[in-house]
Amino acid sequence: MNGVTGIASARHKLARAGHHINDLERMISEYQNANQVEVRVDLSPSLEYENEIDCQVAAVSVSEVPDEWGLITGDALTNSRAALDHAVYPHAEHFPILLSSTDSRGEEICVQEIFDATTTAIILRHQPYNDPQPTHHPLGLLRELVDRDAHRRVLVTNSFRTELIFAPSDDYEVVDIPGLAVHELVPGAVFKHFRLKLRPGFTQSQLTYNNRLVATVVVNVPDTDDDVPLVACMRSIHTRVSEILDQLEALGIL
Repeated sequence: MNGVTGIASARHKLARAGHHINDLERMISEYQNANQVEVRVDLSPSLEYENEIDCQVAAVSVSEVPDEWGLITGDALTNSRAALDHAVYPHAEHFPILLSSTDSRGEEICVQEIFDATTTAIILRHQPYNDPQPTHHPLGLLRELVDRDAHRRVLVTNSFRTELIFAPSDDYEVVDIPGLAVHELVPGAVFKHFRLKLRPGFTQSQLTYNNRLVATVVVNVPDTDDDVPLVACMRSIHTRVSEILDQLEALGIL
């Protein structure tokens, strides 16, 4: 790719990121099919609520995530970031990604000083600070994850959807209990609490549940207690970067 610059170079970088994401999706799908999470569900009559059952879910067996996934994730993130930077070079060294429209002194950050008005409008339109949760915005995630050691942020966890354990039924209502957050499943880890409100006449002995769950591979959102599904996160980043390249190219930035 010697001599390839601007949007053309950016598209090469983004294509490489897409290749890594496709590899991740394939590997994760194969892993999920071969490595279900086995859980233990402990049931006991609620001491606070009549005709309700307290449920506690703990992991029994969990397969480790291959270290290779973190390295592939890092490569996809690096290429996605490089695609943005290559798109604006030589007008600027980096594509600005801002979690806030002001600097540490509270002064407005002036992207207009670097780019023309039309290009600035596109760049500002895609800034994470326009989102109520900037760090969850695709470019916010890209910025924060690129700055972190990505392979230590890839975690396997159950998606916490109780219907994976207890199928929807007219015999009971699932009542979530907030406050429990476990970001890494290890054998013995209690990762979910909830209650079952039983219909009159239905008893605990009649309950059935699934104790083998499909694992969800997630990436931690840096500096938060949140995590997001890894492949969906990477796809959203890739899609947003692709949209920006299309819009910049339409302006004649080559």
